[in-house]
Amino acid sequence: MNLIRRSAIFATFVGSCLSIALLAAALGTKYWVTASAKRTSYPNESDGRVHFGLFQGERSLNVGIGWRHYQFSVLDILKAEPEFISQSLWTCLVLFLVLSILLDTLNAIVSLINTTTTPISSLAGIPGLYVYNLIVVLLESITIGLWVYQFSHSLQRNVMIQEDRKNSWSSQGRASLGYSFWFVTVSSCLHIINVFILYMAQLIEVKSQCRV
Repeated sequence: MNLIRRSAIFATFVGSCLSIALLAAALGTKYWVTASAKRTSYPNESDGRVHFGLFQGERSLNVGIGWRHYQFSVLDILKAEPEFISQSLWTCLVLFLVLSILLDTLNAIVSLINTTTTPISSLAGIPGLYVYNLIVVLLESITIGLWVYQFSHSLQRNVMIQEDRKNSWSSQGRASLGYSFWFVTVSSCLHIINVFILYMAQLIEVKSQCRV
């Protein structure tokens, strides 16, 4: 097998492994959204911070007598306050991320196989690598779009739970997308780079064969 082609395929293997790590971190970390908060009735005497992921989060509130920290379950909030995050959207996010990890794992295995052999089946060869990478990009793009939609339509306005809202806490205009979300974006970019590497390696290989 052409050395350039083999090196390119191994590079996509490395990219897929990095992508798996990023997606696993996105699922497990608590920073899909970060926000600061104030009590609208006493803005100068209060301060708050909130961050949460797809499963867990933390609220830190100070009303002038010291910080108090509260852990919370996103799943519990989904059940108690359906308007906080759409349950169907949350389900799609988790499903797409899990599918992306599974396809990423398959992609890594196929890449590793192709560094040493040339499989007969198309899906086990270079065409399969294109398919797996592009499907993961599609799934991650949908995930990114869904979360940006949710953020812009509700989370950007207020991420405080009902109990805090009753006490005049608000994060209006103080929320931003956290690094857990950006992990998915970087993962998607890695797969685009994988496709580009495969294409360039094949192009170089074709040109070298034409010269011969």
